[in-house]
Amino acid sequence: MWDQEYEGFYWTVDRKGNVEIYKKILYGLSFSIYALCEYTLATGDQRGIEYAGKVFDIIWGWDRFADSGAKSHAKDNTSYGHNVEFAWLLLHALEIMELDRKTYEEIIKKQLNHTLSNGIDWKFGGVYVEGGHGGGVYDREKEFWQQAEVLIGMLDGCLYFKEEKYWPAYENVHRFVFDRMINHKVGERWPLLTREGKSIWTHMSNSWKVNYHTIRCIIQCIKRLDKLSKMGT
Repeated sequence: MWDQEYEGFYWTVDRKGNVEIYKKILYGLSFSIYALCEYTLATGDQRGIEYAGKVFDIIWGWDRFADSGAKSHAKDNTSYGHNVEFAWLLLHALEIMELDRKTYEEIIKKQLNHTLSNGIDWKFGGVYVEGGHGGGVYDREKEFWQQAEVLIGMLDGCLYFKEEKYWPAYENVHRFVFDRMINHKVGERWPLLTREGKSIWTHMSNSWKVNYHTIRCIIQCIKRLDKLSKMGT
């Protein structure tokens, strides 16, 4: 799967190792770093960490540069969707392992509050794609999966921390998703919208969508809304 000429892992190969999709996809490259590091930790084989380093350099290069040169915010960029996804998944893991969430409460709230203060579009609704660590928005488009993760995370803010400020954010994103993002004729979400809610991408299915972010979001939100309802919140 390794491209000997240009480096990086191809997206897919067949069982004989013949390349089927030549693209180098960031999602797959990111997880290859994870897997390769774990491989070295488990076996002691240094080839794992060697190739993890090569992949990291590729990703870092992509993130810092565009066709016009270095990106202005190359070293100060964060994803609102990933931050909140991390927060609620950590809360979920702590609950499953029956560990005290107070140990991690500061970092969990930091992720939720950063998105609350910077990532929510209070004018048009929804969650922006990304912005700076200290504030400010770099990408004001609305992608389907950020909305999904923030819906879950804001409900967790209400459920675990009993802070009312998270509820308006949930309502904001909920209304944007159901009013603008869902294609009600087919029952699935448009993948990418403008800030105002106009379709940019129009394909309705991919591997991270109908069988991942969108359905998980609905299931997890129903569970949390049921709990909040029983609490009388």
